Amino acid sequence: MPPTLSQFRVKVARDLRDPNMRTFTTEYVNDLINAGLEEVSRVYPQEVIQVINRLPSTYSYGSACSSAFRAEWWKNGKFHALLPANDQDNGSITGWDLWAGQFLLPTGTVDSMAAGDQIRLWGYQSRPQLVNDNAVAATDDTAEWGVRRYARSQAFALMQADRALFKQWQAASTNTDVSSNMLGQMVGLYASEWDRTRNYLRRLRRQ
Repeated sequence: MPPTLSQFRVKVARDLRDPNMRTFTTEYVNDLINAGLEEVSRVYPQEVIQVINRLPSTYSYGSACSSAFRAEWWKNGKFHALLPANDQDNGSITGWDLWAGQFLLPTGTVDSMAAGDQIRLWGYQSRPQLVNDNAVAATDDTAEWGVRRYARSQAFALMQADRALFKQWQAASTNTDVSSNMLGQMVGLYASEWDRTRNYLRRLRRQ
């Protein structure tokens, strides 16, 4: 089951060896999680099918999809026809298009549809950012581990760049056993782990 932001935060704080969030505060960890969601979405976007109810004389519909590869016309709850995409030269005159958060349809297509008809848009979208503690992350297990590994690699790289942050983590989070040399090794380890995970996550998008 996908975690809420508060559950995600507990897991990431544990990964950072700062379970009480004395060094990496709530806001800090939230930022790491949301940055991870954005980064994971670049290589492993969320697959979606957006259902759009046809409206009379309406040829543009809002869409959260960053890209799409298929649009279907459904009538009476059943598949009716495949809608062609634009041909790049004549734009939405010849077929549907997706631009600036809008799903655009040719006039003739919309006008030939009846009340109650639907369009089903197959595509990809970024995973939403989490703001409220009870907000549920749009992740499966694979994406969740990706976010956690990204967050850990970034947090340890930050400590290597900010010695004051590292010293605070050593003292406040009871990590005095970690030396500067050990931190450098951990940064390399976690960066390599994230690189491998990113390669595993990468998916070819359907066009």
